[in-house]
Amino acid sequence: MANETPAYQRLPGKKKGFLIGHHTLWQGSDHLLQIYSRLGVEDYKRYYFDDIQAIITRKTGSGKIQNIILGALLGLFCFFAVLPQAVGDFSPQ
Repeated sequence: MANETPAYQRLPGKKKGFLIGHHTLWQGSDHLLQIYSRLGVEDYKRYYFDDIQAIITRKTGSGKIQNIILGALLGLFCFFAVLPQAVGDFSPQ
């Protein structure tokens, strides 16, 4: 029992969801297993090697929108972090 080979091997990389969750990819003997985890819930998808014709990565419109929204939020938080120093403190003199 101690010398058993693991059924799955985790492939490198992890894709984060928009605000919560993340995707991981695991390799089995005859398939790939995609796991999407978020807030204690996991979804599993199995892709058999015989069924896979190509693996394509590309930039998407939704990824661009997510980057714009998160960039705007970061800019807003940075603005408010610097604002009190620019205005000055209101303590009595």
